[in-house]
Amino acid sequence: MNGTVSRRVFVGSVAAGLPLVAGASSDSLPELPTGGGHHHLTAGTTPDAMFEHTIRQLAPIANKARREGMTAADARIVAAHVGTLAVYVGQADLDTRMAIAMRDLVSAKNRGETPDLRIDTATVRARLKRYGVDVDERALAALRPDEKMRARAIDDLYQYGLTGMLTRFASTCERTAAQLGRHAGPAAGIRLVQDDDWRALLCPALWADVERAAAEAAAACATRIFIPQIDGVCAVAELVLEMLLAAYFALCV
Repeated sequence: MNGTVSRRVFVGSVAAGLPLVAGASSDSLPELPTGGGHHHLTAGTTPDAMFEHTIRQLAPIANKARREGMTAADARIVAAHVGTLAVYVGQADLDTRMAIAMRDLVSAKNRGETPDLRIDTATVRARLKRYGVDVDERALAALRPDEKMRARAIDDLYQYGLTGMLTRFASTCERTAAQLGRHAGPAAGIRLVQDDDWRALLCPALWADVERAAAEAAAACATRIFIPQIDGVCAVAELVLEMLLAAYFALCV
């Protein structure tokens, strides 16, 4: 029996609240391949320029989406930026460390050392305020991913890292852009009067996407106690969440 943590054991530990692996160390996790020349972020360095650039580009879109509603064009821009960031993160040494941090986070949670992994509106507001983002706290407060959704988010971050999370965000934004283009265009008001059946299919699925994004953002941001320099990715995840919420309101409320 090797010293790695299997997916089955990992998910079971989250769902049941049991210790992950007695006496396990961070060295027990398998190493992911990394090539030479990667940008290794270290604690205490200045904010990563790529993260900062992405946040500065997304911040005005988030504010516009809250004031005027999310558009298909907005969602596609977000998808492009987040997809590019996923490629960048994939070239850094963050996915391996995210797997270790997720394992350590679950162990700490089982010892009662960390809070429940939910979106904290005050923390989100304070973090995004630095970038001039006006956070919709009431909308965030309505997000309550269940235990199964939170366990899935932790498992996905453990397996696929930040690259997987950001890739999923980009894909969700692309799908949302298609729905916004179809149902929230200039003729949307007429279509809503004529045929409202699409809501029954679209809105529950979109809300599930929003809650999954909330669970992943909360789990990723919780690892800042182990990886302080992840703050930039955390802000990106919270910005994407804000804009998915704006899209939901544009289509379903």
